[in-house]
Amino acid sequence: MDITSGINKQFLRLDTEMSVSEMIGSLKKASSKLGLVFRNGKYVGLVEKKRLLRVNLDPVTTKIGNYLHAAPVVNEHADVIETAYMMHQSNTDLVPIASANTIIGVLPAISLLHVAAELPETKEVRVGDLRVLENLKVKVDEPLAKALQLMFTEKVDELPVFDAKGLYGVLSVQDVLREFMVWPAKREYSAKMKKEKGGSRSAEVDTPTLANLPVSSFSTNENLQKIDLNDRFGDAVQQMEKNNISCLMVYSGKQYVGLLSVKGLLRYVASLEVPQNFNIQYVGLNAVKLASYEKESFQKVASNESFKLQRLVHNDFKLVIHLKAYDKDGTRQKYSVTMRLDYPGKLVEATAVDWDIVTALRKAFDGTKNELQKMFRKTQSRKETPRRQR
Repeated sequence: MDITSGINKQFLRLDTEMSVSEMIGSLKKASSKLGLVFRNGKYVGLVEKKRLLRVNLDPVTTKIGNYLHAAPVVNEHADVIETAYMMHQSNTDLVPIASANTIIGVLPAISLLHVAAELPETKEVRVGDLRVLENLKVKVDEPLAKALQLMFTEKVDELPVFDAKGLYGVLSVQDVLREFMVWPAKREYSAKMKKEKGGSRSAEVDTPTLANLPVSSFSTNENLQKIDLNDRFGDAVQQMEKNNISCLMVYSGKQYVGLLSVKGLLRYVASLEVPQNFNIQYVGLNAVKLASYEKESFQKVASNESFKLQRLVHNDFKLVIHLKAYDKDGTRQKYSVTMRLDYPGKLVEATAVDWDIVTALRKAFDGTKNELQKMFRKTQSRKETPRRQR
């Protein structure tokens, strides 16, 4: 299953020369959390939010280009499990989506999970089967700095907050960022200001900072969303989407068990291993003038698309991909990809031509899928015809 249905084509293009405050203003104006950073029109990464919160910076003068996270670019037809793995390994909750080397949209983690909830592998999965944060927690009166350090070290975006009675609330990176947006920047004291404050730098210590405030100043403490260990994977995704949140409090009956986050769900999808029941044979690949990375890309796409075919065929199959190049002596080459899929009792063929080799390959796979679906519809129609005649 591919990620196409989860792609969001509404996103902000942020420039590396933007200040942090300008970025925040743009996101607030657009009522969006989805922004990609570009330099001279070329995508360079995402803003690493947790790093912004760990340093004492001036949002008016600090450029976002200094705080980037290199999230991978994903093809619009990529497999959902492969994409989940890339997001998990990159520790990101958003990836840019490309088509023919052009960024066309973004895929938030929650949108990927919405697609993943339709996989056969996740249909019967219970919350109790997933990774729940049990031991990580902060106390209500501990300084924010300690909570941010724990988030950074453990690579999490949410932490449960406890007081003497038990669960008090939940702290998230988004909670802190909301305060960060309105908190006055710390600036260097001039000689005049020092004199007015008593003539020494010790006066600066009295200036409050986000990091020194207690966790309770930032945490969400009301209307916490709960889910039971026996609820399903899809229930958790649906509840997060409906409430626009990134975590749920997990209970076993009335007993608090831990915290389930978007990253926890993503981790599970990334860990899925779909058995490969196909074999690919390439004909003509070495005869075409391609760089080594182009051949690797071609074979990777073929493997990903074959996994999608596997979900349709439900049987062992052999795939022969025959590649030809035309206008070999010209500045550009046109490519022809002929595909033959062979599985017990069936043979499906499709051919596609394009100036881009990967595009030709994807077109051939699309043609093969269409032929398979036609074949399945005819088979289903024959099965139903005798019933109607009765």
